[in-house]
Formats: sequence, C-alpha cells, structure tokens
Amino acid sequence: MLAGSRGELEADGFGGGFFTYSWKVGDSTATIVSQSGSAAGSTPRTEQATAVPASGFVTFFVLYDRAVWVHSLFLDKKTVLISRHVDSAAAGAPLGGLYTTSCSIAVQ
Repeated sequence: MLAGSRGELEADGFGGGFFTYSWKVGDSTATIVSQSGSAAGSTPRTEQATAVPASGFVTFFVLYDRAVWVHSLFLDKKTVLISRHVDSAAAGAPLGGLYTTSCSIAVQ
C-alpha cells in the first residue's frame, strides 16, 4: 500500500481477513461484509455499495464522508482489486492504497 506524499510501502492489515460481496444481477445496490483477520472474534462490518457491472467484472463503490473504496471483482479471473481514496485530516493530505488477491465466486 502506498501512504503519504513519499509513496511509502506499508503492510495492508488484511491478512487472514475476508470480504463477501452480495448483489442481485441487474440491481445497482450491493452489500459488502468484511471482517479483519487480525481481530479474531471481531464483529463483521456491513457496508452498502453501488454496483456497476461491466464486461467480465463488477465494480462496487463504498462512499464515506472523507473516503471512497472501490472494489472490482473480476469474475472469470477470480480476482478482486480494491483501492481506497481518503482525504485524511490526520495526515493533512490525500492517502490511498491498492490491494489485490484471488477469490472464490459462488452464484446462487
């Protein structure tokens, strides 16, 4: 992950965690459930997202007051790409991160 104006590489903190994406094809809303792998026994977090389908992948946008998280789920490649875009008051600068991993996909 890149952080700050110097472009430093940092550990992502997602190790052992998970994301579950749930949406009905054709709908523009989705639910994303996440749980940290480093916080065993922690309560899963549920977010509402806007779903935008494209050829071969679906992108989910999660909007916050000072941040946007973008999750792109590549269906055939079974890969997810996540980016975060934050206007950080603490850092006094925009911050971002880019994460990717393989995933499994189940259609119900």
